[in-house]
Amino acid sequence: MRLCPEEFHSCVRGWKGSLRELPPGDREKLNVLMQLREVSSHDLSIRPGLGAISVEIFDSRSSIGNLPGTLDLLILKAVSLGPLHGYGILLRIGQISGRALLIEQGALYPALFRLVRQGLLKASWGTSENNRRAKFYELTPTGRKRLREETDGWNRLAEAIASALAAQPEEI
Repeated sequence: MRLCPEEFHSCVRGWKGSLRELPPGDREKLNVLMQLREVSSHDLSIRPGLGAISVEIFDSRSSIGNLPGTLDLLILKAVSLGPLHGYGILLRIGQISGRALLIEQGALYPALFRLVRQGLLKASWGTSENNRRAKFYELTPTGRKRLREETDGWNRLAEAIASALAAQPEEI
């Protein structure tokens, strides 16, 4: 089954719920989720769970490519705003960036493991908002110091780039 983007969007935009709750026709539409990448400029974020799936559609043209070295900084910033589980970190980064930065789960979890191993984050088990066991992450004092240092460095870089981009021929 192949859908045009408009048909697909009307089926899944903002939908969250169990596959069992979907009408049979919509189940077929969910089987072609990955086709969306081929027929439109939109990207798809699929979040499977136990018997449930969450679908988000966003316009990739408004998304900013992630620069190398920014993931750790983004994670530290997200966690500095309060303890979060892994998926919560993904959501927080999207929220604080105005949905311009969307991190893949496949990149997040190795980074979290690395940050815990470096002593920048502390991990502990708890219960998520949907009553599931989840690992929550908190910033350590060392992590807070690293966040300040990295933030200062990125701010200096951003100022330098902005200055270079604002240069006019008569100023040279």
